[in-house]
Amino acid sequence: MLKLSEAVRRNPEVCKIIPPLSHGIKGIDIIRGQSEQLYLIGLLAARLPVLTNAEEKSWFEKLRLWLLVHAYERASNGILLDENLRILCTDLRLAHDSGDSWLALFRRLRVDALGFQGMDYGLMHRASRLLSNKKSEYQLSASEVAALKALERLVKREVAELRVTSQLPPRLYTGGMPNILARPFELDDELFEEADLEDNSARYVEITGAEPDETVICAEVDPKETFARQALSGKTVFLSSAEENQFLPWSWKQCAGQEEHDVRAWVEKSLATQDAKTRLCAAILWVANATGRSVERALEFRVGGRADSEWHLSEDFTQLVRLSPRPQQNSLSKEWESEWILPFAAEQAVRLPDQVGRVLYDVAASFVTIPTLGHLYDAVVGDKPRAVYADRLKEVSPRLNTTMFARSLPMRVFRESKDAILARVVASSPQTGRTGAMSYASWPIATLSRLLNPTQNESEAAGDDLNGMGSLIQIRDDKLREAFSVAAGRVDAAGKGDDFLRFCNFYVAYHVVGLLAYTGVRPVNDSFEQARHFDLEDGFAFVNDKVVDDEHEGRPVPVHRSLIEWAKDDYPRHLRLVASMLRHAAPGLAEAIEELAYAKKKGRLPFFFFLEQTEDGIQWASVSEQSIRELELFDWPLPLNFFRHRLATGLREIGADPEVIDSLLGHSEAGSATHGDLSWRVWQKDMQAVTPALDALFEQTGFRVLPGVELHPNLTRVLH
Repeated sequence: MLKLSEAVRRNPEVCKIIPPLSHGIKGIDIIRGQSEQLYLIGLLAARLPVLTNAEEKSWFEKLRLWLLVHAYERASNGILLDENLRILCTDLRLAHDSGDSWLALFRRLRVDALGFQGMDYGLMHRASRLLSNKKSEYQLSASEVAALKALERLVKREVAELRVTSQLPPRLYTGGMPNILARPFELDDELFEEADLEDNSARYVEITGAEPDETVICAEVDPKETFARQALSGKTVFLSSAEENQFLPWSWKQCAGQEEHDVRAWVEKSLATQDAKTRLCAAILWVANATGRSVERALEFRVGGRADSEWHLSEDFTQLVRLSPRPQQNSLSKEWESEWILPFAAEQAVRLPDQVGRVLYDVAASFVTIPTLGHLYDAVVGDKPRAVYADRLKEVSPRLNTTMFARSLPMRVFRESKDAILARVVASSPQTGRTGAMSYASWPIATLSRLLNPTQNESEAAGDDLNGMGSLIQIRDDKLREAFSVAAGRVDAAGKGDDFLRFCNFYVAYHVVGLLAYTGVRPVNDSFEQARHFDLEDGFAFVNDKVVDDEHEGRPVPVHRSLIEWAKDDYPRHLRLVASMLRHAAPGLAEAIEELAYAKKKGRLPFFFFLEQTEDGIQWASVSEQSIRELELFDWPLPLNFFRHRLATGLREIGADPEVIDSLLGHSEAGSATHGDLSWRVWQKDMQAVTPALDALFEQTGFRVLPGVELHPNLTRVLH
């Protein structure tokens, strides 16, 4: 195209010699007879669908550009033709050429992403949701399912050789399928725990690229506000610095220990003074300290009304109330709430001391309506808060300012719990930039009541069985045990049946889910990639389940002793028998499985794989969350990463070190990685300390190792 544009610039007569393609004809008429090879040209030359909505038109233009970039990426890696790309280009061209069903499908895939990687994330998520939603009124046809699966494979950088009936020109034949990346792209599920793209309900979505300047934060704003106010709220996202994440007691930007004590003493003394301005300033400072807010942000608290995501004062000035901070998990249905997850509290409350409540109530009594706490301050004090508090607190410490009080609550919580994630979530606001690590754990309402109301009696706190804050995905152990028991029964029944492939897939899926339950590894494709990644002597495995930046470079995770023995003896024996059974039906595959079983060399297959019957015979397939779900082995209506939620909460309840939990789950933030070159911690000692807690949690699931194909000789007869 560059050469063509240069030619036209030199000689405009070129356009007369080679006329531009007309939008008056369909794309198929332009590439007729060569549609299998020229699928990209057919798409780019096709006229856009007839749309009156400018946003929809823009969406279909973005889709074409997105596919063009993927085609360029493949071509730059020597892959000139790809089956996944051909399927999507062809189906999108059909949508352009008045294919109503295809038009409807691509409309449902629409995402408002701000870049190429954002399109990847969003489209992958949409496709996965459509494929997994079997109860939807919109039933997918076989060709639509194929298109969505091709989209998933395209985003993951999987390559499929072009299936064509015509002879390919020599320069388009690659002679084999090279890999695009050493490690295929994986969807970051944590992103969608905070932002459910299905209904755009999240206020903030952070998409982080490979470089720091590639981070994009999309903010929801109130359309009724002025543009200036919208721009301000859109830019106001609070991100923690590396220093703040360390919770250092001597950080300059917060009150030191003695200063905190002196500030509390000043508040108590000032609440009893006769000066109305001083009393109100003291009451507001108490509110800021108790909620983890600066004075300026505390002044924005509403008075009265229903609870929302930010604190507000009750109309009688007896307490502060807000909705419990939780990641956006809008896929939870009533079925989850009633059967699978533990009960949870909707709100949190901070009880105001009588003196604080009385001061605020007395000032408010002279007003008809009080929208915010700031209206009381403006009416009584009026001057800028920063200058007022600097003057009144200079006797305590001349360096104090109004923003330092935002660190009082998180520092106090950290001192009591040694849990940095808990401290950050307790003090979070609707504008806090949440990390993935903040999306998994939950804490009981009794813990929250004690931390937010340190002076209340133990008897006043609610019970520990109520989920007070954090992830809603906290599974009932009795339902989990039942699901594993049912799944084990299905594996056993498949072994007694007449479907060899079904049994093999059930057997592998059951044990891979067991590994996920113990380790909390992200359920990406082929989570446990190779046999050599297992240390069968010391009992751990190396996993690389999130490749997005230099902070995530894989990690070792301990593995339960029963699964280590299974991976050492039972599974290789199962593989050897499977290889012998497939020797005649699929000799090439049998040879690859045998290499894997005997660990002769670096295998051509991942350590765990599925078998499927295709037009070309029996082939292997990757183990993914989607493929496990399609087996219908487990009855739970859960994404497989719920095990990560379970470990994040369960290990805390048992008393495990929160930093070690972060290490197990692969959470690493700049400057605060648990194990690494700059950490004083020793991984082996930490894992030895946390293993008993891991074992206890795992054994509550009822998981047990199952026998392989060797105990089901009838399957051999069925296969032959």
